[in-house]
Amino acid sequence: MVCLYQIRTRYREIIRNFKRVGIMKNELTSNKGIWHLKKLDDVCLIKGRIGYRGYTKQDLVEKGKGAISLSPSNIKNNKLFYDNCTYISWEKYEESPEIMIFEGDIIFCKTASIGKMALVDFLPEKATLNPQFVVLKNINCFNKFLYYFMTSEGFKKQVYEIIGGTAVPTLSQKNLGNLEIPIPSLEEQFAIVAKLDQAFAAIDQAKANIEKNIANAKELFQSKLNQIFSGKEKLYNYELKRFDEICVLQRGFDLPTHERVKGNFPLVSSNGITDRILDYKITSPGVVTGRSGSIGNVHYIEENFWPLNTSLYIKDFKGNFEKYIYYFLKSIDLKKYSSGAGVPTLNRNFVHKDNFLFVNVFNSQKEIAFQLDQLQEQTKLLVTKYEQKLANLEELKKSILEKAFKGELV
Repeated sequence: MVCLYQIRTRYREIIRNFKRVGIMKNELTSNKGIWHLKKLDDVCLIKGRIGYRGYTKQDLVEKGKGAISLSPSNIKNNKLFYDNCTYISWEKYEESPEIMIFEGDIIFCKTASIGKMALVDFLPEKATLNPQFVVLKNINCFNKFLYYFMTSEGFKKQVYEIIGGTAVPTLSQKNLGNLEIPIPSLEEQFAIVAKLDQAFAAIDQAKANIEKNIANAKELFQSKLNQIFSGKEKLYNYELKRFDEICVLQRGFDLPTHERVKGNFPLVSSNGITDRILDYKITSPGVVTGRSGSIGNVHYIEENFWPLNTSLYIKDFKGNFEKYIYYFLKSIDLKKYSSGAGVPTLNRNFVHKDNFLFVNVFNSQKEIAFQLDQLQEQTKLLVTKYEQKLANLEELKKSILEKAFKGELV
């Protein structure tokens, strides 16, 4: 396993014998030679979907009956994924040959999810763009060098200086083409990409190991939860009871945005506490889960609160320990009780009629809740620690990119 310390040490060794000599208006001098600042338009051909050649829902087809239309949802961490694609008709695909996608192209999102981008290193089927993207073609430098620069903070800063804090950020094709790209010799481009590939491979492996550790920590908690509420914990006596004999779910209350007044009481939606308002409906402690949209999330509320109509709250705990009921709900796959084809909605009547194994002794409920509290807290601390390590690795990637495009890496 490659640790963060090893990665930092390795790349301090790489860069410590190199330094930036100087920057002039249009030049950067590195140990290997002069870099020239060029406009993106001079480095490649930028093409986007022409407005009158847009497409509608009527142009969408099933897989096998047309070409992929790439969208921002196909990109994660500046890499392309093809597991959830939209397809448009062959007629629409062939109508715009200038934006047909080929391996080696770079795609860049210029609207809304601005800055999302990817190098097309593999293409499983014929593909084109949706209107949010432009494609960079006929690239006259090493395409992966350009790709890496466009993921750097230096390039992102240029973009942000143009779009600012606009509500729906949009970068015109002309403005994109005017952004500056530092270009060294082709030999140095290849050398920089080789170093970046090596560095990022090590970092990505470290990230994968950390993400696996996060998943394992969460699975450990879920395993204990399932063990207790599936009746496998031999320390306790279980009874089979209907849900509505254990507790009762109730729909939350309407509260339009314009009627909300800022205050100290939590406003709870299906996603948890989303605001704080002047009034409350339910006294604490409370348990809330999603009714529509985000089904399956369960929240324990320790203050008087207002549950919104997108949520369900426990109206009657039937004398059971509230925190135990919270964990009881977390152990249930609530999504299987949803109905509705559009926005799924949790049907409490379906849940109320189902039977569950239940520990009925109040003191045992408190004991179980205490155990799970401790394990959940340990899990949260562990996940927080791992997430900080992931953040440190991302900062390291940014630092390496910055050095690369100052001419300090090779």
